[in-house]
Amino acid sequence: MLQFLTSLGVIAIPSVSESKASEPMSTTAPPDLAKAQKHFHHVVNKSTFEIRSSREAITFIHSVIAQSDVVSCLQSLILGVNGLPAIQKALSLDTTPAFINNQAVQLIQYFKQDRAVETIQNGKPLQKLLSAITTAPFFWEAFTKCLKLNNLSALAAEVYAWLLLRAIHFPKNDVFLDVAKNNVIMDLLLINSNVTTRTLARKIQNTLAFADEVHRIQNTREGPGGRHDNDWADITQIAITPTVQELASTQQAFLRTANYLVDSNTRNIQLTHIDNQFRLLREDMLAEIKEETNSMKDRQKPNRKRFVIKGLRFAEIDTGAPRKRTQCGLRFQCTAELPILGFDKLNVAQRLKRLKTDLNVVRHENMVCIVVDEQLIAIAAINRKEDELAQTPALITVQLSLEHAIPHILETVKHGKDVSLVEINAPLFAYEPFLRKLKEMNEVPLADQLLNWERGVAQQFPSCVPTNVIQHLARYGSQGLDTLLQTSKVIDLDRSQIEALRSCLSHKVSLIQGPPGNHKIVSFGLSS
Repeated sequence: MLQFLTSLGVIAIPSVSESKASEPMSTTAPPDLAKAQKHFHHVVNKSTFEIRSSREAITFIHSVIAQSDVVSCLQSLILGVNGLPAIQKALSLDTTPAFINNQAVQLIQYFKQDRAVETIQNGKPLQKLLSAITTAPFFWEAFTKCLKLNNLSALAAEVYAWLLLRAIHFPKNDVFLDVAKNNVIMDLLLINSNVTTRTLARKIQNTLAFADEVHRIQNTREGPGGRHDNDWADITQIAITPTVQELASTQQAFLRTANYLVDSNTRNIQLTHIDNQFRLLREDMLAEIKEETNSMKDRQKPNRKRFVIKGLRFAEIDTGAPRKRTQCGLRFQCTAELPILGFDKLNVAQRLKRLKTDLNVVRHENMVCIVVDEQLIAIAAINRKEDELAQTPALITVQLSLEHAIPHILETVKHGKDVSLVEINAPLFAYEPFLRKLKEMNEVPLADQLLNWERGVAQQFPSCVPTNVIQHLARYGSQGLDTLLQTSKVIDLDRSQIEALRSCLSHKVSLIQGPPGNHKIVSFGLSS
């Protein structure tokens, strides 16, 4: 994407030497570290450089993991003319167990341990790097052979499982699907002494089972996918922020019925439940956004509470600082004063002070519609930068999450005559963290009690049961309970409350229901 923006001439990617020159260094890097950094950039940015020996491969891998910023290192590898080819060459020259357990695992672990790389552009740069690693000649086959021969260390087996879990999501994943379906390999991962490795192996199994289920559903006429540009069978591919085409779609969204969820033919009820919860919650969010966007078109009922900035001019692309890239954003210049009461009477210093003290003025990460010539073009989030908003004329930056739509959005705002930002009052911030977490989940906590229960089958007791309290409730009720629990107030419970408390203490999951005023919270508090 950065290469595309560079080709348009709207952003310039500084070279490594320029970035270092523009940023003052408070301390001098140790000689070995400085040498490693110099070697890294020399290999990555020089197309004629070729790694010819295992010794050179080890030197290059050490220079990679010596980089202090993992995100910047990943960016350099992908944008550098020789970055990914050098990675593949380094991993192909030595396929011995010693090299795989040490240098190869250290390289993958370097990117694995930083969760930030998985959030950049929905994980696409990381996927590109991992694809290059797994397709390096001879490397994946040698890695798998070491696993089969029990030649991997505990950390190496964990890295292998982590890599395989991500590889089965690659567009061209036939090789990795075959590995994941190999019973010998999966058994070795499932009985591994490392708890993390065993957990990753179970996630691989769950993902495969759910993929088969999705494939079966997708072949039916009512299955997910194809309704618009953000309708996918795999929820990890669905962008949380809706697209314009999605908002305009009149087709009914794909949602599973309750009968389907309890169907005995459902092969993996946990991931099916997660998938459905994601789609249901996101439909609630979309309903609120559609109501907002439809009200924008109603000129007879203007919303005076809605924040609208009109007469904008596209200024430039914003991708963050050179060493700290962010999601792609658009920076606009205001041709008129910001619609903030009394803002026009303040100087720059006074504006900056107000913006820093009143965070509700142009709220950070608040969702806005980009409207060009009265047409909704995209939904974006405000990136609140007080120093730019305080300028005259003011600058306002919005971030886009839909990478594939950026070229069209960019062309439209550059050539549009009337560009505006219209605030969306729908609380997207309330939905976003839950939707993001659902996309990351592979298992449902307490699934046996919540999803796999059967009527008439007794639940397993929790591992830690306060037997003395349960016996006291059965024999004496709430009399003397305050002394046993050492509470400051006397506890007085009726029969139903005592039964509710006993149920909570003796089961992993209990449901307490009743009309208002029946002290349900008291029972819950005592059980806690």
